[in-house]
Amino acid sequence: MPDFALDYGVLHKAKDDLHSLADQIGPKLGESAFDQVGDQTWIEWDTDTPFGNVELGQAFGLLHTKVSYSMSKAESDIRQLGDLFGAVADAFFDVDAQIASGMGVMGSTMKLDEWRSKQKAWDYKQAHLSECAPKDGEQAPGFCSAVDPGKPQLDYDVTTATGKVHTHLTLDDHYNVTQEESTITTNGQTYTSTTTYQSTTDYTTKTTFADNTTTTSTIHMNGDGTGTMSVTDNAGAVTTYHKTGPGAEWLPDKPPPDESDNSGAGAYVPI
Repeated sequence: MPDFALDYGVLHKAKDDLHSLADQIGPKLGESAFDQVGDQTWIEWDTDTPFGNVELGQAFGLLHTKVSYSMSKAESDIRQLGDLFGAVADAFFDVDAQIASGMGVMGSTMKLDEWRSKQKAWDYKQAHLSECAPKDGEQAPGFCSAVDPGKPQLDYDVTTATGKVHTHLTLDDHYNVTQEESTITTNGQTYTSTTTYQSTTDYTTKTTFADNTTTTSTIHMNGDGTGTMSVTDNAGAVTTYHKTGPGAEWLPDKPPPDESDNSGAGAYVPI
């Protein structure tokens, strides 16, 4: 099977271009002499028309009605086509953005861990400075080479050819992460995810997708790797999930539809 690649950035731009075209069709027609005259001639049944003849006036009015309908339908169809392109572009972008968001958080966490290691070495050196004093014929211990790492880095950026991944960390007084914020932008599309940690076992994630819809997920994890999750969608509907152990998928508490049911429901896919 050949490889398949989809540039959803092109689809997103196509949506904007089609919407722009639709925005121009209605006003352009409404501002034209054709539309202004057509509106008048259709209701004027005497010879007092711009054409001086009632038959010509009626014929022009009929033409105007048909053209106006076609143009109005074209405007609606073009806008709907743009919406379709935009929906596909947003769907693909949101999937990629979720991956990029996770990678951004992972990268920032790794750098924070690296900072913690350097800070620990620096603190140890400060507590044992006396051992770092020069002594004849002796080399200072290795920990004496530690340097002050300064403040931890809280903002991380990854720039690509089409956009940027920005991650911001919020820390408590002990340098533990209390919040992670990720923003992914590319080709005019934006995805944001903010995770707030209430404790080591409880946290909440709010996600804003490219179409500006949101979901809020509240998660509780147990020590054995099991957990529960409640997801509230943009309309306020709540769906609950459970996790059976470490590495397991989140499964909805409501059983999936019977595969033998041919009512047209889509296949069940766990998140």
